Amino acid sequence: MKLLRILFCLALSVAALPAGAARVAALLNYEELPVQSADGKPLNLEQVRKAIIAGAATRQWSATVQPGNVVQLTYSRGKHSAVVNVKYSVKTYSINYVDSTDLNYGADGAHPVIHPTYNGWINNLRQSIDVQLKTM
Repeated sequence: MKLLRILFCLALSVAALPAGAARVAALLNYEELPVQSADGKPLNLEQVRKAIIAGAATRQWSATVQPGNVVQLTYSRGKHSAVVNVKYSVKTYSINYVDSTDLNYGADGAHPVIHPTYNGWINNLRQSIDVQLKTM
């Protein structure tokens, strides 16, 4: 009977955990990625901005141009959403986390963590921007 009670309590404690509590990974930011055109010629700021917005649009991210060579991108899928800033120059661009909803954002010690799906979204975004830069 005591074993049954222990097993019952264990089952209740496992059931009480949030479904996504264990599904986190280190938060992925991309810093100083190279701006590369297909022919190796330098791009101007407008071309880089257009490539970022076009690459984001292919992945259903909505874009808002901000001051200081920044494009803020928002992605929503069901109840989940993510917001990132893409800071750019004629030589590099960076993708940095701003905010999210229902993606288990938090900290593991001094390191930010988030649901691994977010990292997939950001990686796909990076790839799409790189493709667009090569078409400029």
